[in-house]
Amino acid sequence: MKKQENQNEQVDLISLIEELLKIQFPKSYRQFLIEKAPTEVAGFRILGLPEGKTEKKVPIKKSHVDKDSLFYIPPVEKPELPDLEELKEALRLIKERKISASEAREIIERRKMISKLSVLEASKILRKRRPDLPENLVAISFHSLKDKVLCLDLRHNPEEDCPLVETTLKSQTKLIPISDSFEEWIKEWEEKEKGNERFLAARQRVANRREEVERARGREFSHQPIKRFFCFY
Repeated sequence: MKKQENQNEQVDLISLIEELLKIQFPKSYRQFLIEKAPTEVAGFRILGLPEGKTEKKVPIKKSHVDKDSLFYIPPVEKPELPDLEELKEALRLIKERKISASEAREIIERRKMISKLSVLEASKILRKRRPDLPENLVAISFHSLKDKVLCLDLRHNPEEDCPLVETTLKSQTKLIPISDSFEEWIKEWEEKEKGNERFLAARQRVANRREEVERARGREFSHQPIKRFFCFY
């Protein structure tokens, strides 16, 4: 009963977002919003519904739309100490990408901001930054490093499913086709990720078995009598 009530609330929220954006989501994306979003697919965080109550007017922070980059990170007088996982991720980024500590912090902060966005807020940011684009493009993901935006292409008012296109927040950037079907794109990447998980699990089993064999050999060697060799000159 509670699950059904929650789904009804989600359906109402989806209808409200459609009204605010003046678009109509295809069936495949509506179902995705109810069942899966937000989630990670192919390195993109596919955005979901807003958390909490959504009013007719959704405020967008000035820093989101007036700066050159997607997310402006203002200086803070008393920054909060990052947790251990954030420090580990910062060190990994510094090592792998050969970047400074401040650049690593900016990437992490962008990721945190993106994780708090909904499809409604993201689409409003896209419209503000790219007035040259048609308004029936719906932003469903921002890339935290490359300033890329993944969009549903609703220009032909699809009912069941829709194409996916990619662009950036830079003016006059062309639309790049990604897939003819949002639903098929999701399924394809889910299958790839399942295959990767199976491969990683199999590789881990092989590594564990190798460690067991090496430990067994070590024990066998430690129980062997020590042979002494004497040299006579």
